[in-house]
Amino acid sequence: MNFKGKTYLYAVLTWLIPIVVSFFMYDPKTNQYLPNIPVFKSVMIALTALLAYYFFRKIKASDTASPWYAYAILFVVICSLLDFAVLLTVFKVEFSVWAMAIFPVYLIVFFGFGYFMLGKKSA
Repeated sequence: MNFKGKTYLYAVLTWLIPIVVSFFMYDPKTNQYLPNIPVFKSVMIALTALLAYYFFRKIKASDTASPWYAYAILFVVICSLLDFAVLLTVFKVEFSVWAMAIFPVYLIVFFGFGYFMLGKKSA
């Protein structure tokens, strides 16, 4: 697969922007998410989906030679590796929590947008 440098940047930004936003939704004094955990999770999922849509649209605009699923796999791998480096090691999120709450979102969002936005082009 021959990905452009911007594709890697898009994948990193898809992970980084929600993390930065999450810092503003967390109160370290009370160790709570603001306003509450369901709203926090909803915002993170919606933001990840919005960014995936935006970046996959940019990828579609540049003539891509790689199949759609290669982009989905790339985004899942990069976001997962960054999660391992930050969430699991620094913030001590348990692997089982990550695997049940975060990883499925990556699979659904990246493979969903990858297929519906990039898959139609190669079919």
